[in-house]
Amino acid sequence: MLYLWMPEGQGQWQWQLEDGQWHSADSLEQLIQVVQVHDQGQDAVVFFPHQSAQFFTQSLPRAKYKQLGQQGVQYLLEEYSIEPVEQLAIFHDYHDEHINFMAMSQSIRETYQQSLALLPWHIQALLPDFLLVPEPEKDSLNIVQIGQRRLMRWSALRGWSLDDMSLLAQLKASFQMVNFYQCDETSVQAVQAQLGQSVEYRQCELEQVKFPRFRQHPFNALLKTKRKANTGVSYWKACAAILCL
Repeated sequence: MLYLWMPEGQGQWQWQLEDGQWHSADSLEQLIQVVQVHDQGQDAVVFFPHQSAQFFTQSLPRAKYKQLGQQGVQYLLEEYSIEPVEQLAIFHDYHDEHINFMAMSQSIRETYQQSLALLPWHIQALLPDFLLVPEPEKDSLNIVQIGQRRLMRWSALRGWSLDDMSLLAQLKASFQMVNFYQCDETSVQAVQAQLGQSVEYRQCELEQVKFPRFRQHPFNALLKTKRKANTGVSYWKACAAILCL
């Protein structure tokens, strides 16, 4: 399985194969050329920048959830969402009387879909990038650094980038443990400065990405399409499509 982490804007692509190591590519063209040296016709899971979607968590009694139904719960987003609900692709997961939403503009989703169709790999899922961070235990915060990019995750379906350390102060949750995964010393010290010494800190090894049920993930934004043959790719068409996002 090939794992691809899309950049925000014109940043670097990150990719991982069976060796469990993350590698960088400065452009989509370089990514395609380098990865195809290792393997062609590979199945791939793509992680998109979570800034492309909106995420919400709301408490909701089970009886109310059943009353609203799969379609009705979407309109709970009306007071939070920037765009009309009808223009959004909405995904949700209900657990322990809480509902987690991911809402993405239909136009962005379609643009992603069209762009990924130009790649020479069989795309199996399109997921928000904070899922690259290992799922934390209760009252824990996990932080991963891959290249120069940092992500944090504080629950199964909530996470964010950590480009701005002040974001830590905005989290309503209180943490007893912070786990760092291949974070440099500067990042560690910045987090400690925000959260203080009452929190326990631990350095952990970042293992290979494992997603046994990625197609069934509630936040899989990939539209279902027929499996295509690997007939090559137009580098420039793919590059242009991705960069227009």
